[in-house]
Amino acid sequence: MSEIIVSVIMSAYNCASYIDEAIDSILKQTLREWELIICDDGSADGTWAVISKYRKKYPERIIALKNKENRKQAYSRNRCIKKARGQYIAIMDADDLCDPTRLEKQAAFLSSHPEIDFVGTGMTIFDEQGPWGESMPKEDILPKDLIVGSGFIAASCMFRRDVLFSVKGYRTNPNYYFVEDYELFQRIYLAGYRGVNLQEPLYKYREYRQTIKRRHFKNRIYGAMLIARGIRIFKLSPILYLRVFRGIMVGLLPQNIYIFLHRRRYS
Repeated sequence: MSEIIVSVIMSAYNCASYIDEAIDSILKQTLREWELIICDDGSADGTWAVISKYRKKYPERIIALKNKENRKQAYSRNRCIKKARGQYIAIMDADDLCDPTRLEKQAAFLSSHPEIDFVGTGMTIFDEQGPWGESMPKEDILPKDLIVGSGFIAASCMFRRDVLFSVKGYRTNPNYYFVEDYELFQRIYLAGYRGVNLQEPLYKYREYRQTIKRRHFKNRIYGAMLIARGIRIFKLSPILYLRVFRGIMVGLLPQNIYIFLHRRRYS
């Protein structure tokens, strides 16, 4: 294989039913100079068997790692990052899909825009019946945008390799479980790096309409604390502290109301 341009990193946990589709979507990429690094995060189903099958079939492209126990996504992604050899590092979740042109378009953008350090995309939300929603973050993301929203669809992002190494990857503190991407973006921006979003839905996020996942309330608290940290470190307007309370209040909504608002937001 020629020189690796993109290292795709994937943390996988109990996703034997879907991970083959995720891997296949990488195999179908129009950009061919890639490697895929997968870390099985202590799965209890057949995930490792599926990964091993692909590793055996594509030994020159796929690197497989395995945690002895479940260590969570941040730890697993960091293991993958340390193995990455590409100029760019792209995130991919083990139950999602990519448009065939995703890696090519993101790598081309970073190559032609040296002032940009990482790039995300929009996403299509799908389930067993097909697409049912879409999210398209704004193109140019400022520190304020990390407070009023997430700014980026984390799993759609591709980073210059040096960016992730310079900020030492993800924080594995349990307080950041489920908000580790948001915490990473804050540190990246604090270090002076900049990201943008391509205005195309090049990422495909699997989410069933009837089984929308909801963060535990304690994760909402940690997320609210990160919003407060962002307002402080970026010296933003104090009025944005209202966002801290908004995040907590969302966590107090009844399940049916939360699901209704979530669907309406993305449908």
